[in-house]
Amino acid sequence: MQQCDCKFHQIINTGGVILFMKGSPSCPLCGKAADIYYLLQSVNLPCKTVDLSKEPLLCSYLHEKNHPVLDPYLYVNGKYVGNYETIIAMMNAGVLTFQNVLPLITY
Repeated sequence: MQQCDCKFHQIINTGGVILFMKGSPSCPLCGKAADIYYLLQSVNLPCKTVDLSKEPLLCSYLHEKNHPVLDPYLYVNGKYVGNYETIIAMMNAGVLTFQNVLPLITY
């Protein structure tokens, strides 16, 4: 798991908005991941994606790190924002918007 921890920190320390999902935006393997990706796009939040289906150890690491919460996982500037249910609630409450998140993003 040490190797996964290092890889995980390398990814999130790049800054910005990162969506850990199964599949890719063009070929999602999970409907919830696709929903979150397109929601982020709809509020003009550029995001990087990490395909967990190609990274099974990293996927297991994230499941362990985020308890039993299932993917997708959204990180902004190295901080865990939430999974599908959390992100949907934030969108519905108007909290997750380009204007609110932009100050947190570092590139």
